[in-house]
Amino acid sequence: MVVFRVESNDVLHRILNEWADIIPAQFEVYPLVDLDATTRLLASQVAASS
Repeated sequence: MVVFRVESNDVLHRILNEWADIIPAQFEVYPLVDLDATTRLLASQVAASS
């Protein structure tokens, strides 16, 4: 098990691709997010698009 704290999905994608080139493995990704922060972010995006 590995936990990455990355700045964006693009960074995570790059890291996983680099690993896949050297380590034959299957990756399962489970995002760890703060539910309250995610709810606030989505609400602000909905409000901004209205």
